[in-house]
Amino acid sequence: MLPLPLLRQIRSRCSHRLGLRSFASQHEARPGIDSQTLVKLQQQEQALAARNRTVPPRGSDKWFYLTAIGLLLATPPIVYFWWQHRAEHMGKKKQDMIRQIEANRKAFLEQQR
Repeated sequence: MLPLPLLRQIRSRCSHRLGLRSFASQHEARPGIDSQTLVKLQQQEQALAARNRTVPPRGSDKWFYLTAIGLLLATPPIVYFWWQHRAEHMGKKKQDMIRQIEANRKAFLEQQR
């Protein structure tokens, strides 16, 4: 059994919950489904079952597949030419940097003499 002070603390913290229990049993019971609502639900189910499904025509996704195939075929040449351009550009840039470093080195060595 819990000590009395602890039991009082628990009751004071949960008293709002305990009070709501009495309200839960006092409300009116929900009415059942009447015949009009039941007929309406059955009509809705029949209408949903009978409606025409909108299905896209056969072959309408042709352009999607053609685009995907085209992109797959075009990607390797594009990557190859981009890589060649990058290698050429970076090679020139590297040579320019080496020339600049050599010029700075010569200027530094001349200042040291």
